[in-house]
Amino acid sequence: MTKSSPPNIQLDDIQALLRFGHGRLIESAFLLLKIRNPALARNWLSQAEFNNATRQHSIPSQAVQVAFTVEGLRAMGLDNKIIEGFSDEFISGMHGDESRSRRLGDIGDNAPENWAWGHEPDQFPHMLLMLYSEKDGMPTLRSSINDEAFQKAFEIQRELPTAELRAEEPFGFVDGISQPKVDWEQQQSTDIHKRDHYSNLLAPGEVMLGYANEYGLYTPRPLIDAQDDPLAAVLPDAQDKPAKKDFARNGSYLVVRQLQQDVPGFWKYVDKATNSEQEREQLAAKMVGRQRDGTP
Repeated sequence: MTKSSPPNIQLDDIQALLRFGHGRLIESAFLLLKIRNPALARNWLSQAEFNNATRQHSIPSQAVQVAFTVEGLRAMGLDNKIIEGFSDEFISGMHGDESRSRRLGDIGDNAPENWAWGHEPDQFPHMLLMLYSEKDGMPTLRSSINDEAFQKAFEIQRELPTAELRAEEPFGFVDGISQPKVDWEQQQSTDIHKRDHYSNLLAPGEVMLGYANEYGLYTPRPLIDAQDDPLAAVLPDAQDKPAKKDFARNGSYLVVRQLQQDVPGFWKYVDKATNSEQEREQLAAKMVGRQRDGTP
């Protein structure tokens, strides 16, 4: 990593999900896609209207966002030299490292070979299309997306189930506390000697590629020599290495995991391990990391 001065943030080139979360759009659909035809897929993507991170006068009634897997980038014909610039975790995936599986608890019944998708080569999705809408707006949005051009370009491999977010997570504890926020205005110094108070602001580079992180450093990412790629003219200069073009700037990594939570099993274990209601609540709070009301 190398140090450099902070760049201006290109909000119109960043997907809105990263800044706004779409929490007020209570209906959602997450579609895992296979690319049928790369040329038709590129054409569809070039014409699709994806919501960006610029602030609007009013909250949109719907939003469309997209993410690629490494298999999807390969299916689109991206040169492997560029792909090699991404993180090892992105390239190998959550299933590609036995040590990572052990650290994540993906062992035994939870091992990758028992996953519903994302392990066997024919189950690898190429893309994730994320749809959000106001109440009762999803049928209309789905219909506008799933047209003939879309069907020729992509195959819907699987749709992930969703539900409206509640204040409490499934085990009954208040959720969504102490959420970090990106310092979009870049007002907070990354010099720890100039910061003497608590803050939940994060430097942009903590979540986005091509920007400085909390240490004033830049995460490794695909950088391109302009003379090596005729399309490099559309890419921004790398802020930390101006002689290079920054392929991934304004992008971010997105982790998608489909989990089954055994709520009855959790409380059955807690009940067996304790002798009173007070002990029960104390043990559950220690396991979850907070009290039911969200306090430490």
